[in-house]
Amino acid sequence: MFFPHTTAGLTLLAPLNLRDELDRLMQACTNFQYQFGTPADAAVQVKAVLVDHSVPVPDVDGQLDLGWSPGIFVCESDEPRPRQIQVCPLVNA
Repeated sequence: MFFPHTTAGLTLLAPLNLRDELDRLMQACTNFQYQFGTPADAAVQVKAVLVDHSVPVPDVDGQLDLGWSPGIFVCESDEPRPRQIQVCPLVNA
């Protein structure tokens, strides 16, 4: 699964308010340099990088094998808006 967005990420984890945790982490970092916007814009971009943009999930007998994790989550770091997730099956040859 691939999430082609620079202000949100895709992750596999147990339920957790990841956005709140990332906000708390980012409070210690206030001197961002970002050529296209404000330091707040840069913080949003950094949060998305910390989460990642893709999650490989094996298919076992037609079911997603998530292991111990209960789900795949989108972590929105900016304003909520419509998003697209790309799903590309990989086949073992």
